[in-house]
Amino acid sequence: MVVLILLSPIYLIIFSTILFMWLICALFYAISLLLPAGFAKSYIFNVMVSFDQTANALTFGDPDETISGRFGRRWPDSWFSKLLNTLFGVGHVQQAIEPDEGKDDLIK
Repeated sequence: MVVLILLSPIYLIIFSTILFMWLICALFYAISLLLPAGFAKSYIFNVMVSFDQTANALTFGDPDETISGRFGRRWPDSWFSKLLNTLFGVGHVQQAIEPDEGKDDLIK
C-alpha cells in the first residue's frame, strides 16, 4: 500500500520538482562563489533559501523552514544530515535550526 502511494504520479512530480530545484540551487551556489559580496550575492542567497523552503514545504514540512533546519532538528544523525554537513560545512544542519520554525510541519 505504501509503495503504491509513493509511486503515484503526484509524488513523482514532487520528487522531480525538488530534484530540479536542488540542481538550480547548486548552480546558483556555484555562481555565488564567483561574485563579490554585495547585492548580487545576497540576491542569489535569498533565491537559494526560497528554493530550499519550497522543497521543504513540498515534502510536508514547515514552509518557513529549510530542509537543513528540518533535518538538524528532527534527524541530526541521519545519513542525509551527514551529507549536508559534508557539502556545506561541519555543523551546517545544527546552525540551520531556527527555534521558532517547524511548528507547521504537516507530518510530525
